[in-house]
Amino acid sequence: VSHEASRTGAPRMAIEILHALEDLCAPRMERVAVLRWGGPLEHALAESANRTRYEPFRRIRVALRRFRRTQRLAIALEQRSARWVLRRERPDLLWLNTVKSAVYVRPAVELGVPVVLHSHELGALCSDTLARYRLDDLYGRVRLLACSTGAADTLSAVAHGAQVTVVPSAVDVDRVQALSGELSPWRPPHPGRLVIGACGTADQRKGTDLWLQVARLVQDTLGENGPLWVWVGHADDDRYRVRARQLGLAGVVFFTGETGNPYPVLSSIDIFTLTSRQDAFPIVVLEAMALGKAVVAFDVGGVGEQLDGAGTVVPAGDCQAMAAAVISLVGDESTRQKLGKAAALRVTEQFGINGFRRAVTAIITEELAQR
Repeated sequence: VSHEASRTGAPRMAIEILHALEDLCAPRMERVAVLRWGGPLEHALAESANRTRYEPFRRIRVALRRFRRTQRLAIALEQRSARWVLRRERPDLLWLNTVKSAVYVRPAVELGVPVVLHSHELGALCSDTLARYRLDDLYGRVRLLACSTGAADTLSAVAHGAQVTVVPSAVDVDRVQALSGELSPWRPPHPGRLVIGACGTADQRKGTDLWLQVARLVQDTLGENGPLWVWVGHADDDRYRVRARQLGLAGVVFFTGETGNPYPVLSSIDIFTLTSRQDAFPIVVLEAMALGKAVVAFDVGGVGEQLDGAGTVVPAGDCQAMAAAVISLVGDESTRQKLGKAAALRVTEQFGINGFRRAVTAIITEELAQR
């Protein structure tokens, strides 16, 4: 069950889980992807499963949740929708690929269906979501997984110390490198100048405003010969473009918009930056590592676990520290290359997709055997 088909980490890992099940299940089982909302990965999820089902009443539930007096009704309707899906599908095992799908836990346990609850969330997003479904008496009957140590700590605290297994999110290194060779939709307007990149939906959580602050600080130090800056990803409106102009960064900062293949642009950058306010285990960092890029990132979520010396980690939210790290790398090509090689080696050895798929199949095999 994946609550949506956006390009965020959880739906992308849902696709990999379905791929992991392909050899394990065929031809004895079918893989059903249950979605609440569609999105750009909808087709990829459908291709990875035998069938796709959408939850009923989803728009009504959203409308009811907007008002405090109808929120309990929204939860009741959400629980009824989950029961309807389970009775229709009669699954042998249920993999909930985010705590946002935890509404399935109670009806699944009641029906005797083994449940894997896989958290990609941190802090209040995890705890508040799970509190909504009042699962305190059920955590001991569910297999708990998390994408990073931080996500595991949050989930364990909510589940009153229950054991949580860390299964780090991963990346298909060969695929990323192959796709990076396609024609890039964006080319630097000033060849020869270094390019600083970032990738993701341009919003508050991803810290796009902080990224612009870092760009301004770097330009203040390096002047007209400073690097160019490119953000790859969807933006709901033009507010960040407007903010860039207000900061005097017109002609320096560029937004490519959403693209199905961001890797050619990422391949063309010299330094990758992550300015997220919160990110449990950002896959885009693994992708930048797979492309051999020097990475400078805020110390959020599992970034420290990802890089572990193969990149530069600065205190979360500290734009001055990030700007200083970027400036240092701009003037030190040998260090950039050294970090890029170390990052590529680390992601291949520690976060390759085959290891993730093996972990998934082992967990599912074990759960089905116990059933």
